[in-house]
Amino acid sequence: RYERVELDGVTFHGVPHAHEESRFGEELARVEPDADSINVLMLHTSLGKRYLMEEYGERVFPDERMDMLSRFEYVALGHWHGFQKAHGADNAWYSGATERMNDGEAGKERGFCTVKLAKGESPLVTFHPLPARPWHRFEIECCRDKTVEEIQREISSRGEETAAEGAQISVYLREILPEQSAAVRTSWISERFPGALAVNV
Repeated sequence: RYERVELDGVTFHGVPHAHEESRFGEELARVEPDADSINVLMLHTSLGKRYLMEEYGERVFPDERMDMLSRFEYVALGHWHGFQKAHGADNAWYSGATERMNDGEAGKERGFCTVKLAKGESPLVTFHPLPARPWHRFEIECCRDKTVEEIQREISSRGEETAAEGAQISVYLREILPEQSAAVRTSWISERFPGALAVNV
């Protein structure tokens, strides 16, 4: 349910993530900024379809309610894992995640943000990067056109070039044939990345 918390002259308005669109609309309708304080709206939603992540139960903020966002000094957004200013609202930001959640985020910076707020003024948002666990993604293309030995050499060379200590590793063998797959075992691939936290094939 919608909740509000007042803390040192700032009113935080928390709108829950809801799978049912009608429920989300009902909770959103309860939000009313406090005229005497700095107002922060907190949402776990996609502000437009560009921030969808192809996950079950994602919620897109309704276009017809976009004008309400300007009534807040800051809109703190969750769901999208990268730090960035949201398109379509000058005061809305995704803080991002402190860890990489899947191999689609390999190589992308992770961290948190701090926000300076004043009544009626634009927020001053600063990103602070964190040393997140590395995630390496490798794609071996057109396996069907290669010998098993050639596939193994490519995988081995990636293992030799990669500092895998504590890292997550994703290896994609594109267009691999069943007989090739039987010869290039998952356990053999994992051995090419000693020290990795996990190797996903």
